[in-house]
Amino acid sequence: MLKVTYPDGTIAEADDKEAQETLLADATRRRAYDVQALADRLEISKRCAYDLIREGKIAYACAGGTKGYRVGEPAVERYLNGLPPLTPAV
Repeated sequence: MLKVTYPDGTIAEADDKEAQETLLADATRRRAYDVQALADRLEISKRCAYDLIREGKIAYACAGGTKGYRVGEPAVERYLNGLPPLTPAV
């Protein structure tokens, strides 16, 4: 059995192999990075990670104060694939 606890506190479980693979893929898509974790994921400095965010090269959300940036895995994948960040609809 595979058990995943998401950042919002929800828990998901899967028994068979196919359901476990689906659950792992979903958990990966939902992953969010703070600036240090983003820097580690991209193998860059923390300063460069801040620059990516400030220059609008990677999509982010604010969690809490002014420095509470969070970047989702889909945004990281878009950046790594050379795609522009998605912007919210107005």
